[in-house]
Amino acid sequence: MSIHSTRDIVGDKFQQETFLEAREICQKIIKEFSTTIPVNTRADDIKSELEKVFQAAGLKKFWHPTKIRIAQDTMKTFRAENDSSLTTSENEIFFIDCGPIYENHEADYGETFRLNSKMVCPLMKGCKEVFNFTAALWREQKLSGADLYNKASQYSAQLGFELNPLMAGHRIGDFPHQLYGQGKMAEMDYSPSSGLWVLEIHLIDLATQRGAFFEDVLI
Repeated sequence: MSIHSTRDIVGDKFQQETFLEAREICQKIIKEFSTTIPVNTRADDIKSELEKVFQAAGLKKFWHPTKIRIAQDTMKTFRAENDSSLTTSENEIFFIDCGPIYENHEADYGETFRLNSKMVCPLMKGCKEVFNFTAALWREQKLSGADLYNKASQYSAQLGFELNPLMAGHRIGDFPHQLYGQGKMAEMDYSPSSGLWVLEIHLIDLATQRGAFFEDVLI
C-alpha cells in the first residue's frame, strides 16, 4: 500500500492517470447513452442496455450496482427498490448512477437528464448549482467533509429544495477501495483529498415529487 495523502491510502498499483481515464470514459458513456433512451422504457431495461454499452467498451465489471431512477423514483435513496411500473416519458426526468471498473480502477458518476429535451428544470439546475457551490468551497477553503455537507444543505434550502442526507459522499480508488479506505464524506472532520472522494448531491423537491442527482470525484 502507498500513502496518497496523510489520511487516504491506495494500493501500490494505483495510477492517477488510469483513475482519471476511468472517470472520463464513464462520463462519456453515460452522457451519450442518455440521449438514446426511448419512451416507455423501464429502469431495468435501461440498466441492461447501459451495461451492454460499458461491456462493449471493455468495462465488464462494476464496483456498485447501476442505478436508474425515473420520475417519482428519483426521490429514492441508493438502496431503495424501483417502482417497476414506471417508464420513461417525454420531458420526464431520470438519473443514472454507474460505477464501472477500468483496469482495476473505479469510476463513479451520476447525473440527472430530461428525456428528449435539452431544457433543464429548476430542480436539475439547482442540483448542479449546489454541487458546484460545494466543490468550490472545497477547492477554495479546504473545508472538512462535514462542513461541506452542512453548507450544501443550507444552500439547498435557500434554493427551495431539500438535500438528502443519506447520499453523503464516499471514497473510490483502485478496486476494491474498501481495502484502503471507506466512510462517508459528510462525517469527515478533515478536508477530502483530491481525486479520491466523490461528492454526491441529491436534491428533493417536495412540490413536484421529484429528485435530482449529481455526483463526481472532487479534483
